[in-house]
Amino acid sequence: MLKKFLSTLLLAVFVLFAGTEFVSAGANQDTVLEDAIEWQGHYYKIFPMNVNWETAKKFCESIGGHLATAETQAENEMLKQFFLKYGKDVKAIRIGGYRDDAGIWRWVTGKIIASYFDWGNGQPRGERTLIFNRDIDGKWATVNGEGYASEYFFICEWESAADAHDSTL
Repeated sequence: MLKKFLSTLLLAVFVLFAGTEFVSAGANQDTVLEDAIEWQGHYYKIFPMNVNWETAKKFCESIGGHLATAETQAENEMLKQFFLKYGKDVKAIRIGGYRDDAGIWRWVTGKIIASYFDWGNGQPRGERTLIFNRDIDGKWATVNGEGYASEYFFICEWESAADAHDSTL
């Protein structure tokens, strides 16, 4: 419980100083990966903080990961179920997809979103970032990345446990 509190406090400090560069404090995987799930060697964790997409992206990067990507149907289904089981009061959750200036949908890892899509009805719309949306059974929806929404938590992903670390100012 204390580790979960400290993890949330770390994120709150990050949000407060979002424009500040973060420097790794060393490999404290226990704190970062507490409550994370492991799937095919990758680790995923939901952070219950209401932040815009860019802040969520920077935070995940500051702790050695990135916003979660759903590059295959199997990974998408796992992430969708992780989100849907998290809590019924959470309407949507941010993931690492975005529409670049040329109008191409990409993952934060740089890969083009081309081999698998899970768009909800009427999607994608004109907004620039992706969420899993509970109102459409966890399918993808687009939202503006800059805006805040009380329900928009986010999922970080690490390629391996060795990548995870705490971050401090």
